[in-house]
Amino acid sequence: MLLDKVNYVDIPFFLTKNPYTNDFNMVTGVNATKQSLKNILLTIKGERQFNQEFGTNLKIESLTFDNPITQYEFLQSLKTSILQFEPRIIDVTVSFNNNKLVFDVKENDKTKESQKNIQLTIIP
Repeated sequence: MLLDKVNYVDIPFFLTKNPYTNDFNMVTGVNATKQSLKNILLTIKGERQFNQEFGTNLKIESLTFDNPITQYEFLQSLKTSILQFEPRIIDVTVSFNNNKLVFDVKENDKTKESQKNIQLTIIP
């Protein structure tokens, strides 16, 4: 069926004009998923007027954790937000190494009926 072969297309953060089509350049595939992840992670909960639960508290939370339980709860909250707001992602592992957040993501690729692994590192 044709609808099973839909490819996600997103508008980039920085709007640039395509010189050939005079339209916006679009982001597709893995780059679209990475952009969506960044959008979820960098949006503070409550920042979107009509979707108060969208986003994370990544900017608000201090990344100096008092104990492993606090760190675990924070990383789990990031994972929950990603899985809740990004339907392309079927699994994510979040770790904190050397003051960097590392996201290992498994994306469901409907166009090829397979899964892709994506890694994203954010330095808060």
